[in-house]
Amino acid sequence: MIKKIKTWSVVIKNFITSITAVSRAQFYSDHDLVSIAIKNRKSIIRYGDGEFSILNGKDIYYQDYSEQLKAELNEISCSYLNDSKCCNYILCMPKQFLVCSGLDLLKNKEYIGSWSLTRKIFKKQYDKSITYGDSFLFMAENIDCYNELWKDAKTIIFVHNNDKYMKNFHNRHVEYIKVPPNNAYSCKDSILSDIKDIITDKDNTVILISAGPTAKCIAYDLSSNGYWVIDTGHCWDTPLKKRI
Repeated sequence: MIKKIKTWSVVIKNFITSITAVSRAQFYSDHDLVSIAIKNRKSIIRYGDGEFSILNGKDIYYQDYSEQLKAELNEISCSYLNDSKCCNYILCMPKQFLVCSGLDLLKNKEYIGSWSLTRKIFKKQYDKSITYGDSFLFMAENIDCYNELWKDAKTIIFVHNNDKYMKNFHNRHVEYIKVPPNNAYSCKDSILSDIKDIITDKDNTVILISAGPTAKCIAYDLSSNGYWVIDTGHCWDTPLKKRI
């Protein structure tokens, strides 16, 4: 009981300190995000509540915290903050939970527990005069929009913990790389190696990766070396839905 009270006291504090919406950050529309990514072959890296928990030194249910993982996530965001226009990727943030008033979180107790910390950290460190993508790009109702990202790719590298979703790419050349469903970060180097080894024509290949926070680190590494990577997250297994 005491532990639960302490936990909720922290949540309430985070909620109060983040009750106002972001004021400086801007967000691309989903259409513009996809168009810019395709035109400039910019990778897409998406942060959500899990990444913000890691940045705050906490485990998430499918990825244990580590200082190295936190440092890599910080490097990704800091590089984007320093010069977003010259980055090889677009950093996405959970728009719908940032642009709303904190009072909107009261619609659901789970929102307060999950997103108050994210809002607090974002307002303190990331609410700058910068344009982000929306982490909720891969909502189910956006399928016609985000499918454009890989429509013309000659080769798709599908990095996921389940190959059954490969059926979504009819009549396409798809290579599959399996990742563990939990604690994928411990396998980051081998996943990177497998991806690089399998690609023969990086200019005509798109890499679709779902691997939690590890996907962000892999996408950052690959995009820095001329590969095009889309951090798809729960696009197929548990598609995102608009919540607020």
